[in-house]
Amino acid sequence: MSLEITEIETHLACCTAEILAFPQACLRRECRRANRCLHVNIDTGAPACLINFGPEYPESFTLIYLIALAARAELGRHGMMFASPSASERELQDACVEVARNALPDEDAKRWMAAYRAREKLPPPTLP
Repeated sequence: MSLEITEIETHLACCTAEILAFPQACLRRECRRANRCLHVNIDTGAPACLINFGPEYPESFTLIYLIALAARAELGRHGMMFASPSASERELQDACVEVARNALPDEDAKRWMAAYRAREKLPPPTLP
Protein backbone atom coordinates (compact mmCIF):
# COMPACT_ATOMS: atom_id res chain seq x y z
CA MET A 1 0.00 0.00 0.00
CA SER A 2 1.51 3.27 -1.11
CA LEU A 3 0.57 6.39 0.78
CA GLU A 4 1.58 9.79 -0.47
CA ILE A 5 1.46 13.29 0.97
CA THR A 6 0.66 15.85 -1.71
CA GLU A 7 0.82 19.02 0.35
CA ILE A 8 2.29 19.22 3.84
CA GLU A 9 1.00 21.32 6.73
CA THR A 10 4.02 22.39 8.75
CA HIS A 11 2.64 22.37 12.31
CA LEU A 12 0.93 19.00 11.92
CA ALA A 13 4.05 17.56 10.27
CA CYS A 14 6.22 18.76 13.16
CA CYS A 15 3.85 17.23 15.72
CA THR A 16 3.94 13.96 13.75
CA ALA A 17 7.74 13.94 13.68
CA GLU A 18 7.84 14.68 17.41
CA ILE A 19 5.60 11.74 18.35
CA LEU A 20 7.95 9.49 16.35
CA ALA A 21 10.98 10.97 18.20
CA PHE A 22 12.57 12.19 14.95
CA PRO A 23 14.01 15.34 16.62
CA GLN A 24 16.30 13.08 18.66
CA ALA A 25 18.04 12.06 15.40
CA CYS A 26 17.87 15.47 13.74
CA LEU A 27 21.07 16.93 12.33
CA ARG A 28 20.28 20.24 14.04
CA ARG A 29 21.46 20.54 17.62
CA GLU A 30 18.62 22.87 18.64
CA CYS A 31 16.03 20.26 17.68
CA ARG A 32 17.84 17.45 19.51
CA ARG A 33 18.22 19.52 22.67
CA ALA A 34 14.63 20.76 22.69
CA ASN A 35 13.29 17.37 21.52
CA ARG A 36 11.04 19.39 19.20
CA CYS A 37 11.09 20.26 15.52
CA LEU A 38 12.42 23.81 15.44
CA HIS A 39 13.58 23.91 11.80
CA VAL A 40 11.55 23.23 8.68
CA ASN A 41 12.38 22.97 5.00
CA ILE A 42 11.34 26.31 3.49
CA ASP A 43 10.38 24.77 0.14
CA THR A 44 8.20 21.92 1.41
CA GLY A 45 7.23 22.92 4.96
CA ALA A 46 8.42 19.53 6.22
CA PRO A 47 10.42 19.20 9.43
CA ALA A 48 14.18 19.37 8.82
CA CYS A 49 14.75 15.98 10.45
CA LEU A 50 13.00 14.28 7.53
CA ILE A 51 16.05 15.01 5.38
CA ASN A 52 17.71 12.08 7.20
CA PHE A 53 15.38 9.76 5.27
CA GLY A 54 16.08 11.05 1.77
CA PRO A 55 13.44 12.23 -0.69
CA GLU A 56 10.81 9.71 0.47
CA TYR A 57 9.11 10.21 3.81
CA PRO A 58 9.17 7.16 6.08
CA GLU A 59 5.98 5.11 5.83
CA SER A 60 5.33 5.50 9.57
CA PHE A 61 5.48 9.30 9.27
CA THR A 62 3.20 9.32 6.22
CA LEU A 63 0.63 7.01 7.81
CA ILE A 64 0.42 8.90 11.10
CA TYR A 65 0.40 12.29 9.35
CA LEU A 66 -2.50 11.34 7.05
CA ILE A 67 -4.60 9.75 9.80
CA ALA A 68 -3.94 12.72 12.12
CA LEU A 69 -4.97 15.08 9.33
CA ALA A 70 -8.24 13.17 8.94
CA ALA A 71 -8.77 12.96 12.72
CA ARG A 72 -8.27 16.69 13.15
CA ALA A 73 -10.83 17.41 10.44
CA GLU A 74 -13.40 14.71 11.21
CA LEU A 75 -13.25 13.65 14.88
CA GLY A 76 -16.77 13.70 16.28
CA ARG A 77 -18.42 14.48 12.95
CA HIS A 78 -20.82 11.90 11.56
CA GLY A 79 -19.86 9.46 14.32
CA MET A 80 -16.16 9.37 13.36
CA MET A 81 -14.32 8.65 16.62
CA PHE A 82 -11.13 6.96 15.34
CA ALA A 83 -11.58 4.28 18.00
CA SER A 84 -11.24 0.84 16.44
CA PRO A 85 -12.20 -2.19 18.54
CA SER A 86 -8.92 -3.84 17.45
CA ALA A 87 -6.06 -3.19 19.91
CA SER A 88 -3.36 -2.81 17.26
CA GLU A 89 -5.40 -0.38 15.16
CA ARG A 90 -6.51 1.52 18.24
CA GLU A 91 -2.90 2.11 19.33
CA LEU A 92 -2.13 3.73 15.98
CA GLN A 93 -5.34 5.76 16.12
CA ASP A 94 -4.55 6.93 19.66
CA ALA A 95 -1.17 8.24 18.49
CA CYS A 96 -2.78 9.97 15.52
CA VAL A 97 -5.46 11.60 17.67
CA GLU A 98 -2.76 12.91 20.03
CA VAL A 99 -0.89 14.40 17.06
CA ALA A 100 -4.12 16.00 15.86
CA ARG A 101 -4.85 17.38 19.35
CA ASN A 102 -1.40 18.97 19.53
CA ALA A 103 -1.88 20.63 16.14
CA LEU A 104 -5.43 21.82 16.72
CA PRO A 105 -6.41 25.24 15.34
CA ASP A 106 -8.07 27.57 17.86
CA GLU A 107 -11.29 28.05 15.89
CA ASP A 108 -12.11 24.33 16.01
CA ALA A 109 -10.92 23.58 19.54
CA LYS A 110 -14.26 23.60 21.39
CA ARG A 111 -16.05 21.12 19.11
CA TRP A 112 -12.98 18.94 18.73
CA MET A 113 -12.20 18.72 22.45
CA ALA A 114 -15.81 17.73 23.20
CA ALA A 115 -15.44 14.85 20.73
CA TYR A 116 -12.03 14.02 22.22
CA ARG A 117 -13.52 13.74 25.72
CA ALA A 118 -16.35 11.55 24.35
CA ARG A 119 -13.74 9.34 22.66
CA GLU A 120 -11.92 8.89 25.96
CA LYS A 121 -15.10 7.41 27.47
CA LEU A 122 -15.40 4.69 24.81
CA PRO A 123 -14.70 1.09 25.87
CA PRO A 124 -11.11 -0.12 25.51
CA PRO A 125 -10.17 -2.23 22.49
CA THR A 126 -10.30 -6.01 22.63
CA LEU A 127 -7.06 -7.93 22.77
CA PRO A 128 -6.24 -10.12 19.74
